[in-house]
Amino acid sequence: MAGHSGNPSGRPVGVGSITVELRRQLEHVDGDGVPLHARIARRLLELAEGGDLRAIREVLDRVDGMPARCALEVEPQRIELRPITFERRD
Repeated sequence: MAGHSGNPSGRPVGVGSITVELRRQLEHVDGDGVPLHARIARRLLELAEGGDLRAIREVLDRVDGMPARCALEVEPQRIELRPITFERRD
């Protein structure tokens, strides 16, 4: 029906989403004057520099973008198998 919510007992008015709260927390600055998101980025780069492959992949995906997945189409091919014969040499 028009004008009726599909989820009448859903999230109360004024309550933000988890995404909104995460963004707010990432901007939080402690006494050092550095926002949380900057400290996280610094730590990720330190891990990547130390050789952590997951961190390296994360950095590259964030900077260069994730590689596109593509499908490879392969046509079936008939292979003929022949028995191998050995000649005996004396």
